[in-house]
Amino acid sequence: MSIEIWRFEKRINRVKDAIDKSITDQLQRIKDILQRQKIEICEHTGSDYNDGMSVKVLYVEEVGNLPAGEMKVIETVKPSIYYKGKIISHGEVIVGKSKEKE
Repeated sequence: MSIEIWRFEKRINRVKDAIDKSITDQLQRIKDILQRQKIEICEHTGSDYNDGMSVKVLYVEEVGNLPAGEMKVIETVKPSIYYKGKIISHGEVIVGKSKEKE
């Protein structure tokens, strides 16, 4: 359910200006309920990537805008889900790495 809520939020954000505010308010109420239940949806896009992350890397893409040796999550395909701080569903990501060698 948490993953579907995340997907729904992503779709809403793409058309946010064209939809009624009550829809985004309702989505926020659902997210607040999850948070009170200690369920966290973790979006990884923009995070520095390291091998110790609890995510499945679907693809590594060379990108030109990263310093040599750096890697970043450039897209979250599926978020990680945590319950009371423990992972219950691993995220899936696409990672960007620098074209330059260190």
